[in-house]
Parts: sequence; C-alpha cells; structure tokens
Amino acid sequence: MAANPRLPSPPRSSDGWAQIFVLFISVILLLLVIMAGASTTSVPTMADKADVGPPRVFFAEPRQGAIVPQTFIVRMEAQGVIIEPAGEI
Repeated sequence: MAANPRLPSPPRSSDGWAQIFVLFISVILLLLVIMAGASTTSVPTMADKADVGPPRVFFAEPRQGAIVPQTFIVRMEAQGVIIEPAGEI
C-alpha cells in the first residue's frame, strides 16, 4: 500500500486581525453610505400630504393683477404633488 501524501497546510497569516479589521471598517463604511443615501431621500408620508391640503399647481409670480413689462419671469409652485423629471422620451 502506498502512503497517503500529506496535503500542505494553508499558509498562516500573521496579519489575520488586520484582515478582520479591514473587513469590519469596510462594513461600517458601507452602512454609513447606505444610511446617508436613505436620509437624503424624502418620501412624502400621508401626514405630509394631510398638512398641505388638496394638490394644486399655481403661478407664484407674477401675482394676480400685477402690471408686467413685455418680458417677465413666470414662477410656478406646486403643493401636495411631487415634481419629477419626465424621464426618457
């Protein structure tokens, strides 16, 4: 009978704790990035919509009855609705 050849043992790393530390810091940074992204996105809740009243879009400038020059700036506002880009056409 032939003797079983001994398998080489995996190399022992003296910096095993360093690898664990780098993994730990990476996970913490990933969680911070995810939390930062979640905090900047504001999703209106039913309470937010209830405070605003019915949805409406209106001209904020010029005001009703204003006398305007030939060229002027029109500013519109919206309440109770979310304004988003139209997306791809």
